[in-house]
Amino acid sequence: MKRSEEKHKIAKQWMKMLAVSALVFLITLIGLFVMGKISQKREISYNEVSVSVKDVNEVKKHHRHNTISRLEVNVVFQGDTVKLHGVNMEDRQKYREALDSHTDITVYEHGNRLYANVDAIRGTGALATIMYLFWIVCILSFSSTFMSVAMCIKSIFLYKRAVAEDADEEKRAATAKRISPPIKRPKNIPNAIKESRKE
Repeated sequence: MKRSEEKHKIAKQWMKMLAVSALVFLITLIGLFVMGKISQKREISYNEVSVSVKDVNEVKKHHRHNTISRLEVNVVFQGDTVKLHGVNMEDRQKYREALDSHTDITVYEHGNRLYANVDAIRGTGALATIMYLFWIVCILSFSSTFMSVAMCIKSIFLYKRAVAEDADEEKRAATAKRISPPIKRPKNIPNAIKESRKE
């Protein structure tokens, strides 16, 4: 098999990979958009309740290159201390002010849990889990598409270079065929002359 044929085969494989990755990415992107619209239109049952803030804690997790912060808020509801779900870091000032001034805040009760806002409730359930899985597949397929594009460009470049190299080899082979073979001369010319004189 010629080098160009081998490189062409590799390029075709990467093109197939690119097509599959792009298709999966497009499907998951459309799926996320559709499920987002369904989630926004979905009717959610919840109760608005007033609670008092018991404590506000900013939890930091250190990773190799960065630090991730999240807010933990505990509230008092019907005499019990309950964790508040769906808390945004941007709202930490609001919770601290409510804690310092001993004022109640409005939260939302749904499925035996308390949520900071309605959007946090929408982020629960089977639909939210499916959306999360779609989001992971979407990121992976996007990465695969990006890598496939890079590898396609590289493999096409290598294929073109292999075609040029194969053409050069064919030219050299054709030129070598056209050149007449060298004349075979006896290795020991003086001995050959002496023998011819003796005769």
